[in-house]
Amino acid sequence: MLMNKIVLVFIFFLISISSFGQKIYMEYGSTISSFDYKNSNGNPLNNLLSSSKSYFGAGYRKAINPQRNIFLNLGLAYNGYGAIGSESSVDNYFEWDLSYLGVKGGLELKFLELRDLAFFVNGSVASEFLIRG
Repeated sequence: MLMNKIVLVFIFFLISISSFGQKIYMEYGSTISSFDYKNSNGNPLNNLLSSSKSYFGAGYRKAINPQRNIFLNLGLAYNGYGAIGSESSVDNYFEWDLSYLGVKGGLELKFLELRDLAFFVNGSVASEFLIRG
């Protein structure tokens, strides 16, 4: 009996996701970052290399004006930045590992549609806050 309820809830969940799939979005990717570091004498670090970290975002998309195909996007993002390096004069190794939580909002405009293919222009702004690093 419990198994039937679990299957029923799972099917209901899948139906609800497919019916609202155009309104909720998720993003995942990589962030490649680098730092421009100078010490107190103004000298840069020669062995400072960029590092690849992960990016995850999720949000909600709402139609503002369906006749003109204008949409509002609101979302949250978790972003990682980093760099690795070494300094031969003091024989050490160091690494920056930073995590940011961001809030973003923007507008999206559908400007061209060819059969089942649609092209959008998306402009957004985001504000990120350091949570670890």
